[in-house]
Amino acid sequence: MRARRSTALAASAATVMLFAGCSGGADASPPDADAQRVLLVSNQPLDPGTSGGEIVADGLDVCAEEGWETQSIVVADVNQYESTLRTAARDGYDLIATTFPPMSDATVAVADESPDTDFVAIYQFTNTEGEEVHPNIASSSFSYEQTGYLWGVAAATLSEAGRTGVVNGMAEPGSNTVINGVIQGAASVRPDLGLTVTYTNSYTDPAKGSENTAALLNDGVDLVFAMADQSNIGVIDTAKDAGALVIGDTAQRIESYPEGIVATQPLTFGEPLADACRGEFAGGEHTVYQLSEAGGQQILDEVAAWAEASGSPRGGEAVDAVNAAWEAIRSGELVVEADPSEPGTGN
Repeated sequence: MRARRSTALAASAATVMLFAGCSGGADASPPDADAQRVLLVSNQPLDPGTSGGEIVADGLDVCAEEGWETQSIVVADVNQYESTLRTAARDGYDLIATTFPPMSDATVAVADESPDTDFVAIYQFTNTEGEEVHPNIASSSFSYEQTGYLWGVAAATLSEAGRTGVVNGMAEPGSNTVINGVIQGAASVRPDLGLTVTYTNSYTDPAKGSENTAALLNDGVDLVFAMADQSNIGVIDTAKDAGALVIGDTAQRIESYPEGIVATQPLTFGEPLADACRGEFAGGEHTVYQLSEAGGQQILDEVAAWAEASGSPRGGEAVDAVNAAWEAIRSGELVVEADPSEPGTGN
């Protein structure tokens, strides 16, 4: 059950300059002095079609619709996470949302200092079983092991070389869970499928994405999983030049390579923030958001669209395999293990 809380905070003039240029999630009406205030602090870009952009569209914009005064800021430097969050808490934001595991330590540190401020920790693993409970943090993760499983089924069906690769941003529980889902899905079809995991160590470096992809292709890989946000631009461009297949990234980029991007990641990162602004703040809890019917259907539709666009002789086989896997997941016949540990690299 999700707890419901409200807070009232004192304002700090020190934050005025820092957040003066922040953009709200939606072009809302002029700020209401009595409205609750929410700030999204993202460690990744908030451009449309990115993970951060989805948090704005399906999270922050929902907050605006619910009457909240909304603002957002991107903080790329890990050394500024704590200071930014601390300033925001002092400035009187009722709700502060942070994004992805790299921001977890800073979120916990500042939340513990600011018990009257609510924090939504998106795709972070605070308040999990056996860990200390932080009552003013609502943390969340997503069943992307199910997404990974469907990706793995498709990859194992489509890879002619029997060698696939991952271009991941960083090793962290969220992406690890996806990759381990891929491994499980691939093993259900082709246990000997090779998988090499690489890292860009950045979510905003297309050149590094391209470099990693080129290395994988040179090593005989013919299908690449793109899991590095903006760095995926380089992944897709390099794979396209080589005629290699891609699974991952966001649906908005399919049009750049319709005959090569097999499926993407259904983005639901905005849900925890939307829930909090609707009055369903799950303080002290960790909520796991399941892959929705819409999310599963998105993958099925994308695989089918790719099969038609590519004319691949394996297209029909891939469609059938992914559909069967999703039906098994939906029915409960198949339970995909959620494994956040870092997968081994190599074959």
